[in-house]
Amino acid sequence: MGGFRRGLVGACVLAISGALAVPALGQTRGAALQDRNVVDENDGRSPAELKRLYDEAFAAMLNDPGDLDKSFRYAGLAVRVGDLEGAVAALERMLLINANLPRVRLELGVLYYRLGSYEAARNYLLTALETPNMPAEVRERAEKFLAQIDKQKAPTRLSGTLLAGVRWQSNANAAPTGNVRVGGFEAELDDNSTAAPDWNAFVAAQLVHLWDFGWQSGDHLDSRVNLYVARQFDRQDVNASVAVASVGPRFVLLPESIQGLSLRIAGAVDYVMLDDREEYWAAGAAASLDKRWESSLLSLGFDFRRRQYHDSRDKPFNSLRDGDEWVGRISWEQAVNEWLGVSLSAGYARYDAKVDWESYREALVALGLTFQTIESPFVRQDVVLAVSLAHLRSNYDKVDVVVDPDVKRKDKDWRVALTLNVPVAEAWSVVLQGGYNRRDSSVPNYEYKNWFTMTGVAWRF
Repeated sequence: MGGFRRGLVGACVLAISGALAVPALGQTRGAALQDRNVVDENDGRSPAELKRLYDEAFAAMLNDPGDLDKSFRYAGLAVRVGDLEGAVAALERMLLINANLPRVRLELGVLYYRLGSYEAARNYLLTALETPNMPAEVRERAEKFLAQIDKQKAPTRLSGTLLAGVRWQSNANAAPTGNVRVGGFEAELDDNSTAAPDWNAFVAAQLVHLWDFGWQSGDHLDSRVNLYVARQFDRQDVNASVAVASVGPRFVLLPESIQGLSLRIAGAVDYVMLDDREEYWAAGAAASLDKRWESSLLSLGFDFRRRQYHDSRDKPFNSLRDGDEWVGRISWEQAVNEWLGVSLSAGYARYDAKVDWESYREALVALGLTFQTIESPFVRQDVVLAVSLAHLRSNYDKVDVVVDPDVKRKDKDWRVALTLNVPVAEAWSVVLQGGYNRRDSSVPNYEYKNWFTMTGVAWRF
């Protein structure tokens, strides 16, 4: 295994990590101005059409500022095009005309929450709750956002996702697709080494704990843990357990001049087991510079690990793979509109092992699309469909004479996955996934193809 956790464990962990991320994307409908269908009436319109309607609504509001319906319509369209400040201004003008508008106060609370102004959000939500005979659905929304504000302002916060399920693979042992080479000569694989379909049961978790230092800037200690444990039904030799943990401070940079800029510096450790035996452990460090906007995130990251492989009776020379891994990456996430999100990422890794034929460099590009489709029939949240595509290229430093003294190893990996998240309760969802992994290599020993499906239940807290 190498950079970006390549190989048998890497493909599984990347797929499950994608499935873990999807439940958090299912945002509750009604983040802004749902009660009057201001948003819903324009669903499906193009960005250019929405911008035209937004401009027209702004002109109509200016021409008749006393018409609350026109102000409400403008506020809804302002949210759709990303002008949250404009929506706030329009709603606050409405309260100057008529202070007895609890739903407007509720939406102002929601918008201020989305802008990160939690005290202003709390004030509007509390005043909305003071209204006599408030509709039950309005009261419920206000109380939910107040609970979220309390959670955000708590000195310590623990959040995460737990996912458990079963997974089927057409090539569970990542076996080569044909004959292999030994010493430069073609050789046939025995039956135990050819591709074997199999099921496994797995449990995966992503946990995040934040501890606020209590400083005015909002700096905090950011601790993260990712866990993955899989047990095969038949091929016990490819049982896998992976733990990745990091802890370190996140500093808010230039809060007076640049909003949403932060730097995290952390110590990190990885631990991997295969066939219920220690494969390797790695200690190192990580750094991430992040810039957040209302609907997007730009992240620059750097990771270092020193890997120590474990020798065993089955792998007596495993420690020859000991070495240093350096990884740099850049990623961009963008909410295009209420139903579409896009993510792009690229990275470069360098692994220096004890021996040249285990040393390599690797490049990665990835694309992700998330579609918030229909409202779940079980709970007032969206069904989310996520599409992910990743391509990796690796180039090893030297030939491995034991395999082929004349051909240096070069790999090309493709990984595609579709993940469907269906909320069934406030914090629970059913997750379905299917996909395909393929590696083409200059050395046939490392080529493989693998189709997979997964069904699981996720709990988000």
